[in-house]
Order: sequence, then C-alpha cells, then structure tokens
Amino acid sequence: MSTADITLDEWLRFDERAAAVTAEATARTVGGVVTSVRLHEFAGRTAYNAIIEVDGRPFAFVPGGHARLGFDPESWTPTDEEVLSYLGSCTALDPFPEYADLEPDDRAEARARRTDSTVDEIREHIAAITSRPRTAHVKAFLAATHADEAGVSEAPLDHPVITALIQKWKPGYQELVDDLILPETDMDTHGRVRFAPDGTPTAAWLAAHTTYDTITEELARTGRRLPTPDEWEHAYAFGARSLFPGATACRPDGSKTTTPLSCPTASASPRHRRCCQDCTWPRTPTSGS
Repeated sequence: MSTADITLDEWLRFDERAAAVTAEATARTVGGVVTSVRLHEFAGRTAYNAIIEVDGRPFAFVPGGHARLGFDPESWTPTDEEVLSYLGSCTALDPFPEYADLEPDDRAEARARRTDSTVDEIREHIAAITSRPRTAHVKAFLAATHADEAGVSEAPLDHPVITALIQKWKPGYQELVDDLILPETDMDTHGRVRFAPDGTPTAAWLAAHTTYDTITEELARTGRRLPTPDEWEHAYAFGARSLFPGATACRPDGSKTTTPLSCPTASASPRHRRCCQDCTWPRTPTSGS
C-alpha cells in the first residue's frame, strides 16, 4: 500500500516499528532521510511523530483519510472565562497569571456588560471565522515543521541596505533592529540584521516585496507547495473536534490554548477558513513500503 494512503485512524494504531517503516518508505519516495520517530503527547492525545529531512528541511509525516473538519458553534458553549474575555476582560484568560497582581482584576466590570444575548453573539463571531462541519478526503503528506519567510534571503553584511542599517543604530540599540525600511537606500527592500550581545553584526537578510504567485512558483521549483485549507486544518487538529484542538476550552494554563476570544489573533484558530500560508509541503508520497 502507498504511504500516501495511510489514514489517521491507522496511524493512531501503529506501534513504533510500523511508524518507522512508514517513515522510511516515505523518505525513499521524496529522496529524504528519517531523522526521528518518537512518541508525542499533546492535549491528552498520544501518537508517533515522524520527522523526515528533505534537502536539509525537516518535515512531519501527516496521515490522511476521511477527515472530519469544520466546527458547529451551536453545539458549543463558551466557559465563563471565555465569555468575560470576549467582553473585554484581560484578567479572565490572562496568559501570564504569575503577573496578575500587577494589573487590576477587571472581571467584575466585564461581567456587568453581559446580557442574555452575549453567548449568541459569541457563537455568531465563531461562526463568522470558522467553516461548517464537513468531511474531506485527504492524502497523507509531509508538513514543514518550520515556516518559510516569504521573500527573505541571506545577505552579506556589506550589502548597501545592511550597511545603512548597521550605521543607523548606535551600539546598545542595535539589537532592536528588525525589518526596518530604508527608503533612501532601497524603496522595495527591507533589511534585517542580527547582532551579538556586544553589538557586533553577525548575520543579515533582505526581505524583498513579493506576491502570492511568486511564492508559489518558488516553492514549486523546490518540489513544495502551500497546503490546501483542508490539509492545513487536518494537520493542525489531528483528529480533534474541539474549537481549540490543544484543549477542550480556552484557559490561562501553560499547557492549554490561551488566546482570548476578544483578541484579533483568535481568528487564527485552526478551524478558520483561510489557509496558513507560511507552511510548505514537498510532494505527496506516492510509493508504499
């Protein structure tokens, strides 16, 4: 059987040997090498995590199958902390509770703003940023474990843009340099410099403006592509059906999802309709063990 046909249900039943055999077969298909196969636990679920290095880049094997995707807000009820967060409380889902004493507790103020329609409003908000429940057939694929920075390339320290950045900042402030624009030098390019603790520049990059088409073309030349929305959600949720795949609820706990519902980044939930465009994949495995 082709490793591209391995399903999530099958993968969850694999022992270490079966996972390793699948990883080795996939690595041969894409011209890569298996660097690790280990048992990984996340959000109360346990499965083997296989990492395959292709052209120096690490990828994780993601089994496919008939994936249940999407989310039904009507079947979900937010916790009291989530409601208060939606109503503007910073304390309710404070990701840094150890510093809570430094800020006033605003939960009572938020609770006073709650009405009979608040939960319905939250459900409407969640419905607007998620897709409805569905089943999609997904082939097994390799997911990049590190995001690519679109348009970013290494640059020599004597490049004009980089030189201008280095000269622009006084010693002691150089570590603050990050993605600064120098229009007097290059209207179309950002520069980035990494400095040692003593202020010595050690590495530099140029980040030219780019387009979606350019990004996809560059990825295609290296045998990679962006994930489809279904692939992205399947890879992130890995079988979880909750709104937050890392937990059953949004909680101020280091081991749980902590993004407040009132925060704009909450729309980055894996149930979100849009595709994550900073993850890249090589070709789908096509041969089996």
